[in-house]
Amino acid sequence: MLDAERKANVQLKRLIEQKENNKQQSTTNSGPCTTCSDYKKLLDIEKQHNLQITEQLKMEKNQTEEERSAKEVFFVAKKILFFIKLNSLDA
Repeated sequence: MLDAERKANVQLKRLIEQKENNKQQSTTNSGPCTTCSDYKKLLDIEKQHNLQITEQLKMEKNQTEEERSAKEVFFVAKKILFFIKLNSLDA
């Protein structure tokens, strides 16, 4: 009976040691952090989005400048035509 109890104690100690070893291995070898890779993907998406917005803003700025230039040209042409008309009336 004592022999059976000793064997049971030895088995119990081994089982406890195995569980402790498994705990240590699972905490130290948990593998790469999936959260980090998810954040990197989100950051890449956000960077791409920011680039698209920047490009869109540049295009809109160029378009606005072109429209402003066209209005200035039209205004100057209108003034020239007005002065030509005035000069033709005076002559």
